[in-house]
Amino acid sequence: MILDCKATCGISSPAKGVSFEEEPAMLKEANEFVAQNDQFDAAATARTMVDLPSELRTYTTVKSHYCKGGNILGSELPEAAADLCFTKCSIDPTLPGCSDMDTADSGAICLPESACRELCSLRNDCFGIDVFLGGNRCFLNVEGSAPDGCKSQFETANLGPSTSYKFLAKAGTTVERMLQDGTGLSSDDILRFMPVSFESGGSYKVCFCDSALLPAGQQYCHAESDYSVEIGELIVSGVSCLLKESDFRRRTCYNMFHGGLMCSDTLKYPQEAVAAAGVKPSAFAFP
Repeated sequence: MILDCKATCGISSPAKGVSFEEEPAMLKEANEFVAQNDQFDAAATARTMVDLPSELRTYTTVKSHYCKGGNILGSELPEAAADLCFTKCSIDPTLPGCSDMDTADSGAICLPESACRELCSLRNDCFGIDVFLGGNRCFLNVEGSAPDGCKSQFETANLGPSTSYKFLAKAGTTVERMLQDGTGLSSDDILRFMPVSFESGGSYKVCFCDSALLPAGQQYCHAESDYSVEIGELIVSGVSCLLKESDFRRRTCYNMFHGGLMCSDTLKYPQEAVAAAGVKPSAFAFP
């Protein structure tokens, strides 16, 4: 995630005027921005649609909101029949996700957030999830049609307000990638992200989401608070302008594979290695 230079990693929202793969680099795009890797970026010269494995699908969090309508009915969730709140609460009504309003067809699922995300990721008709903050309870939602569907509510910031729920919007099941020639991909030593573009020059801050620092039970990056690791400063400028800065003349600068300079007092830019060995997408969050 790229922030304004005076913003704070883990708190602030993305900077305006920045684009990832030709899309405004907001939270949703940051969550979906995967480093160049040999799983998605094979030898080719044209754009292609690459299926995003369900375990790598990400979600954008909208705090204190829920989708107004669009719940998938309990009768349409055979894979979660045993975990419906109506089923579980008829056995133990003291479970934290139970409600007297639940019926056999209400669609309320009494599972933790991680399990609800897994169910939604495996269903093509699931657009997002209403997650209850007070216990193991969620609703899966379909995309619906404009202007009242969940997708329209999400895109127009018209979700229903609620202090008891948060809404998770699922990323698309496919991503469009400009395939490379098998070089310039990520390695065990460095993650390469491209293309990134800026409307104007200036100073920015680069923040990273480290899966090892996420809250217990959360595998993937969802909210601004997950991007808590400050990587360094990013300056958008011509090379000659950059090197006029006395601070950068004191550092050692290296030409990066996809353009620009990496400058540091202590770090050395890794030598190009064979991309096929040890390449991992940045969203690969398993221990």
